[in-house]
Amino acid sequence: MAREQVWPPQGFDQASRLYFAENHRFSPAPPVTAAASDIYPVNFTASTGKQDRWTTELNLDILYPDRSGEDGKLLVYTGTPLATDVEISGSPKLVLEVSSTATDGAFFAYLEDVAPDGHVTYLDEGELRAVDRKDMGQNEGPYSSPGPSPGNSRHDAQPLVPGKPAELKIRMWPISVLLRKGHQIRVALAGADAGTFRRYPPVDDVTWTVYRQRGLGSYLELPVQPR
Repeated sequence: MAREQVWPPQGFDQASRLYFAENHRFSPAPPVTAAASDIYPVNFTASTGKQDRWTTELNLDILYPDRSGEDGKLLVYTGTPLATDVEISGSPKLVLEVSSTATDGAFFAYLEDVAPDGHVTYLDEGELRAVDRKDMGQNEGPYSSPGPSPGNSRHDAQPLVPGKPAELKIRMWPISVLLRKGHQIRVALAGADAGTFRRYPPVDDVTWTVYRQRGLGSYLELPVQPR
């Protein structure tokens, strides 16, 4: 097996965009509709379980079972069946144009593979606390990042204004995976991971509005190549 000397590998430096579209689908084209959005009442029982990637130092087997049931609690967007095998190698990025009824929130984005039989496999994830959405400058971070790098200082905190759209840039972890022909790419959005993280905000119901309209287009950016 050849070893790559750079990351992402050669040929994956350009990313493809998949825009959120109606009927919880993706579109390769930016939205042109003047007003379009999806409403999501946050389900704070959503979880990746007690044996997820965050427990790797606890000497536990990492286990992500079929997520089709858990996705019923989340806001999902799913692509059409792949026409060929597709490789994803790099750091996926999600840009959300969203408003909330709260001034803060935890945003979790899961990249998933949907098999023809409906089985949903966890591939990758990214997370962002809304008040920490301000990007660090290129020279502010301790290391070079392949994508958006939000800060977490109190000085840079930016509370959400309820009902007002805000842009959230979520960088997922580096990944290299081959998806098979006929499978579908999915993004699942959650406002909690009850098995692992503290809830934000700690009380009260919260509802998001995720925009997919002209000038406020949410999208997934994937470093992909057909195989």
